[in-house]
Amino acid sequence: MLLTHRPVNGQDIPTICCFPQTAQELFFCFPKASFPLTPAQLLAAMAQRSDATVVEYAGRVVAFANFYRWERKGRCAIGNVMVCPSVRGRGVGRYLMAQMCSLAFAKHQATEVTVSCFHQNMAGLLMYPQLGFVPYAIEERQDPQHNRVALVHFRLLRHMASIPTSGALHIRHYAAADLAAVVAVFQRSVWEVACRDYSPAQLAVWAPEPPQSAAWAARLSGSGGVFVAERLDAILGFTRITDAGHIDLLFVHPECQGQGVARLLCEHAIAWAVGRGASTLTADVSTTARPFFERMGFGVVRSQTVERQGVQLQNFCMVRPSASAEHASAHGANTP
Repeated sequence: MLLTHRPVNGQDIPTICCFPQTAQELFFCFPKASFPLTPAQLLAAMAQRSDATVVEYAGRVVAFANFYRWERKGRCAIGNVMVCPSVRGRGVGRYLMAQMCSLAFAKHQATEVTVSCFHQNMAGLLMYPQLGFVPYAIEERQDPQHNRVALVHFRLLRHMASIPTSGALHIRHYAAADLAAVVAVFQRSVWEVACRDYSPAQLAVWAPEPPQSAAWAARLSGSGGVFVAERLDAILGFTRITDAGHIDLLFVHPECQGQGVARLLCEHAIAWAVGRGASTLTADVSTTARPFFERMGFGVVRSQTVERQGVQLQNFCMVRPSASAEHASAHGANTP
């Protein structure tokens, strides 16, 4: 099931309003609304909220959520979580929550993400702990019939959303099912690691939120070799290299920096390209990544300035001969 996500637009609103099928379902996801949910009610709520996001499957909108609280380096609270009835129980809600958490941690640098769930909403009560959320408070509320109900508050602390730190690390080929995890690694790596060398305006055009999932899917499914570093089913980093030996992408999860993940990915990618005849290895490298590539034997050819949406970013064209080319040169293979 290939899922993508993007910001909501006006054409999505009528579809989203059809997700709650009963007054109780609407109460679960939008307690202040009146059933049936109308575009006016949803638009009024969205005007007070941030990062309204939809999930798409097979070209149609199947889920929606937003933040009703968003603090930079503070708390992001997810609200209005809705999933289309026809796709419930198929992982869409989990995907939506994962993207909202990634958005909170990468864009807003949140220290925690919270979500609330009424005690009758069994699907939510079971799903949130599976995603790492833990209950921290219970609040008494009243439903539309004035019955007493319990609202359970869950939170996911930033350090609790970390990836596994023990277990075997291995490299494998990228698969379409890895898309969300790979894009999340990219977003967090740019916003949390490259931020020491680039301004917020530069980061925003380099790794816009939310990411363009369709463009990423096309890029990662193109020619060349795409590999992921995995531990206990969690993706720690990824790389892409062309047949000619150009390293197009190399990013590692912020919590795995300095653990040899990038080196393992780089060495694997280089071996793959050399095996296909690449004689020279190249990369266009950020200021942040330059020291790593220098340790890998790459040298700077020139400094470059690229422009995205009117914002300039500096990177470096770097090159390294492959081991096979160095061996041939040492034996006079390239001399007349």
